[in-house]
Amino acid sequence: MIELPIMACSVNKYYRSWQGRVLISKDGREFKKEVDLLLHNYEKIMGKIRLTLILHFKDKRKRDLDNYNKVLIDCLKNKLFEDDDQIYQLYMEKHIGCGFNKITIIIEPIIVEQIEPNVILKTKKEKKSETEKKSETEKKSETEKKTKKPRTKKKTVIDMIN
Repeated sequence: MIELPIMACSVNKYYRSWQGRVLISKDGREFKKEVDLLLHNYEKIMGKIRLTLILHFKDKRKRDLDNYNKVLIDCLKNKLFEDDDQIYQLYMEKHIGCGFNKITIIIEPIIVEQIEPNVILKTKKEKKSETEKKSETEKKSETEKKTKKPRTKKKTVIDMIN
């Protein structure tokens, strides 16, 4: 677990537009430098990761949580992991009005089995018995279709008189 004693930077504050181009703002560059200084001695994790970001804000202003993940992930890239395509699970949380600014970062490597859904592998015999059961039910339904009783014509009042 890594704790950074700084306030997270929003995407609205991090980027700016100038002559039709999107650039990193002065505040954004300062935030990135602070993060770089605080993370200078951490080793990169290779492979798939689970990233947890917990943001603590001093004041009680409303904040959109999704405005912070892009900036933080871009700043953590090449410091704690190689590239953001390594992130397979992302968890974020915010705490507003707690009296201090802090970013908590938890990075855990993911084993492939944790990502993939639990699939029950069937043996060849089980698969065969399933296909045999299906074919038997199909055969039964076909024979039932063939042996259906012919419809009897309903008698009308005229038929009853005759």
